[in-house]
Amino acid sequence: MDTTSNSHEIIASEITPLIPAKGSKKPKTPLPKLQIGILITLQIVEPMASTSIFPYINQLIRELDITGGDDAAVGYYAGLIESLFFVGQTLTVLRWARTV
Repeated sequence: MDTTSNSHEIIASEITPLIPAKGSKKPKTPLPKLQIGILITLQIVEPMASTSIFPYINQLIRELDITGGDDAAVGYYAGLIESLFFVGQTLTVLRWARTV
């Protein structure tokens, strides 16, 4: 096989450099800045949305009279409601991810 006819063919030997010459660099792949920016924004906004209920949940449980006037049980029901939010999010995240 004549290697001089095909200039793109590389012959491997003991003197072949491991790093290619500057002329054979691969073109740079551009970074998807818009998509990464959207993901970073969502990573910042989602925890703020999920934790915004914390200051208000105890008052909501008292006003809805879920505990029947027992203020000692308010914390239990607040934790239950907050936990159910994250359970619901866990169960639906894959379905929402597949719709996009």
